[in-house]
Amino acid sequence: MLDRLESLRQRHAQLDQRLNVELTRLHPNQIDISRLKIEKLRLKDQMALLMKPLPTASLHIGEVPLPERRIES
Repeated sequence: MLDRLESLRQRHAQLDQRLNVELTRLHPNQIDISRLKIEKLRLKDQMALLMKPLPTASLHIGEVPLPERRIES
């Protein structure tokens, strides 16, 4: 899992570099910029899922976990 996370981080950094290069061009391609940003967000979501802690309570077969509830003050 750590290898996958590191791979995603490296890919995210590469996309960031490509995005910065595109943004500094005289006439940046807005479609490429949008695609790069979307891909970066997709990778960020994947990294967040990998870093999310596993539930500590054991589930019985067929049991569906309840969503976490957040209390806002």
